[in-house]
Amino acid sequence: MIGDRPAATRVRLDYGVDGLDVDLPSERITIIEPVFRPAVADAHAALVAALRAPIGRPPLRELARPGQKIAISVCDITRPQPRREMLAALFAEMPDVRAEDVTILIATGTHRTNTSAELDAMLGAGIVRRYRVLNHDSRDRASLAAAGNDEATASRCGSNASSSTRTSGSRPASSSRTSSPASAAGRRWSRRGSPASTP
Repeated sequence: MIGDRPAATRVRLDYGVDGLDVDLPSERITIIEPVFRPAVADAHAALVAALRAPIGRPPLRELARPGQKIAISVCDITRPQPRREMLAALFAEMPDVRAEDVTILIATGTHRTNTSAELDAMLGAGIVRRYRVLNHDSRDRASLAAAGNDEATASRCGSNASSSTRTSGSRPASSSRTSSPASAAGRRWSRRGSPASTP
């Protein structure tokens, strides 16, 4: 006890970019920390190996063909993800796909769109300049198209599914998102992080 106050434990939370220190009552907290595993020696080689031997699917090289429209979904700035390494491996396994046929979708969910500076930090300025990069904006219903409202879709998604109309015919289905009461809106993908600059 410190005077009439219970003893406190200072805890550093992974919050924002720099973290956040908070004081919590010692008798009422349990701290669970992650167990970190060593990284693979060669991330590119590991990713390429996975793309060449997926579980229950043909290798990516057999699926991606010249002239196809390709959509690649990556996490937004709030999620740790090796985006550059993942994209490098994907591009290496699609050597005949033109850059102009690829759309990189930033999966923001209900978060705000990512800024141009954040996109450069996440993907690298070279990728942002070379490929079409679209930010998702969950608050614009106008750019949605129904992807399904049957019983099977509802059982998988908990609600009707919607997908963006701004992916220029890109697929696969993994680029689709679901609409739910929590999102209260459909999906929109806006170019370069600014709804005003959407083509």
